[in-house]
Amino acid sequence: PTFPTALTSLRTPLKDLGSLGAPVASSRKALEFRPAFTLALNNQGGALTKLERFEHATKSFEAALALQPDYAEAHGNLGNALQKLGRLDEAVASHQTVLALNPGSADAHSSLGLALQEHGRLEEAIAIHQKAIALRPDHGGDYVDLGNALQKLGRLEDAIRTYHKALDLDPELNAAWNNLRFAIKALQFPKHGVSQTDVAGGGHGGNAAGGGGDDMGQSVGAAMSAQQRHHRAAVGRHRDDRGLAAFVGKDAGQGAN
Repeated sequence: PTFPTALTSLRTPLKDLGSLGAPVASSRKALEFRPAFTLALNNQGGALTKLERFEHATKSFEAALALQPDYAEAHGNLGNALQKLGRLDEAVASHQTVLALNPGSADAHSSLGLALQEHGRLEEAIAIHQKAIALRPDHGGDYVDLGNALQKLGRLEDAIRTYHKALDLDPELNAAWNNLRFAIKALQFPKHGVSQTDVAGGGHGGNAAGGGGDDMGQSVGAAMSAQQRHHRAAVGRHRDDRGLAAFVGKDAGQGAN
């Protein structure tokens, strides 16, 4: 949209906004004095996003981008809001724009990978998460995100190795422990299966929630207790770092098998 159109769409009532009303009102006040103030538009969109007013948030981000098309942060924020609205094609496109503007950014790769996962484009997501790892190999969260994509694709042993790598880097990373549990459950009890909704959250927020029958839960719980004592020993047959290197993408140009 053009800037006047996008700005007009922001003229909505701001009553009953609770504790986040102040930052929204503050941003609108800045706009009264300088309508071209892209930072205020982006901040207003961020406040509206926190209020879960995603439609209005997208209008703020679009208004900022009408003024400054290369505003990477606004593109990323727009992508996140579009994801919340289920507009996944547009969300992926927004995150791809961020990556084009910042090709060396691990965060940009991570955000795009997560959007691709939500879209169900898992092979593409795996390749993007591998590139994020190549850019920051010591960040456990990126391994969790990669492991989640691998697990959703049914590559359970690869996912388990990847979660172990995350735990090598950060033994307290709850998302890695929780999703590792589901990968082990799916591997040990394939007839039960694990849905994509079981593989919840990534290294950048959220944890998976548990489930399963009594016998299965006791078996998996015992396995997890052993791993928490020493996660390398618990499922040692999955801890082949040479195998890990084959798909985590330590070489930025390396793809998934």
